[in-house]
Amino acid sequence: MLKKYLYMGILLGTIALSGCTDDDDNKEVTAESLTTEQSIAINKEVNTTKTAEVETKVKFEDEFTGWNKINITLKEKSPNNYQFENLDLRNGDIFLLNGENQGLKLKEGDNVSVDLTIIPDGLSHTGVGYILDGEYTEIFSAPVSDKLTTSFDIKVNGDYIICIIGGNANFIAITEGVISID
Repeated sequence: MLKKYLYMGILLGTIALSGCTDDDDNKEVTAESLTTEQSIAINKEVNTTKTAEVETKVKFEDEFTGWNKINITLKEKSPNNYQFENLDLRNGDIFLLNGENQGLKLKEGDNVSVDLTIIPDGLSHTGVGYILDGEYTEIFSAPVSDKLTTSFDIKVNGDYIICIIGGNANFIAITEGVISID
């Protein structure tokens, strides 16, 4: 007898809910349509590009205690154009570009572009940001497939340590990384 009432309740609830839609607003929701200011649509066939829209700041030492900090020396290709290559970024790694104690001297109004060519193990979550005065600011954080391009504007003069963060299950190989300052 209890089963009968349970099934009837489920049936009536389903009927009631099916009448709660308005055909004009009834749209199919897909992963690609669920984008916000802090997320991007992911297409494995296309390069991943994002410009900073919302800044998230945290104290670097508080947020990344226990992470594997790796100092990477940048090679200057030309003035305001730096390069690094052939690095494996693993889960929990933070690449500190130009070292933990020596950032890039940037001025208000500079635009910094970060371009990474990668070979991921599947769709890999990667983050890009910078440390200024002990605070980490996230610029980009999303799954990427083969190329990551992001940029941000400098609002305050200072020494900026650009960071690449691995949040992926396995590792990604960064075959080439370029930082350009305009």
